[in-house]
Amino acid sequence: MVSVVSSKIAFLPLLLLSAARHFADAHTWLDCIDTDRSKLYDQSASYIFGGAGGNGFCDGYGAGYPGRGDSSIGTEYTHKMLKNEVEAGSPVCEEVGPNTYSDWRKRLSVAAGQTAYFAYLPNGHIVKDKKGVGTQHGVYWTGQVGTSLTSTHDMTQEHLVDGRTMDYDDGNCGESVDYNGNPGGRAGDGKPCIGSFTIPAGTAPGIYKMVWYWTFWLDNQGAYKDQNMAKGYFGAAYSTCFEVEVTSNGGGGDQSTRKNGGGEATF
Repeated sequence: MVSVVSSKIAFLPLLLLSAARHFADAHTWLDCIDTDRSKLYDQSASYIFGGAGGNGFCDGYGAGYPGRGDSSIGTEYTHKMLKNEVEAGSPVCEEVGPNTYSDWRKRLSVAAGQTAYFAYLPNGHIVKDKKGVGTQHGVYWTGQVGTSLTSTHDMTQEHLVDGRTMDYDDGNCGESVDYNGNPGGRAGDGKPCIGSFTIPAGTAPGIYKMVWYWTFWLDNQGAYKDQNMAKGYFGAAYSTCFEVEVTSNGGGGDQSTRKNGGGEATF
């Protein structure tokens, strides 16, 4: 009887490890938004590992961002939508209070035509489970002040700020070792991935609502880099919604709105 119980206890960690490989790291959000790429990357420890002391380091934050000093940030701030919820048209943004941008939480200010950068941690999806390799993310908007995208159905090509998505794998970020202890060949633990978007020249001044949206699945099951890790994986999307204040017009005259890709959203 004792040996049976002991066997179960010994086997339990293996089950937990297997489950952890699939689910423990399944969360991603934007930690920092700025116009200075080197600040985001070279000084990333300030806002990732600085706890509450890192609050206000970045020039821009996601709506409702609690800061790294909040130990519950992983559960509080992750906005995860399962693939079937995405297909059904799930709300793409978390609900936040009307005064979300106050105190140290700032919306990014950027000029029309200027490039902005954002940072997110790979959370094992590039080096460890490798399921993020080849997946896409991008920044979406309506192109109009006073409107916002509300549904996963709005995450379409015409709503991309600069008409493109990016690989979740930026070619640099990733943990120091994989699940088997082999060198990851990447930047190492704690270094963020960096993405970017450019506000179109001619965009009228004003406050614009943005959505960073990542589709964490590949349509072709055979395209996953590690087939064992991807076995049975269903898929989910993640988002961080944020605001950007465009402070000057980049040469587009007196237009009151900027329509992106010919599509005008009315929400």
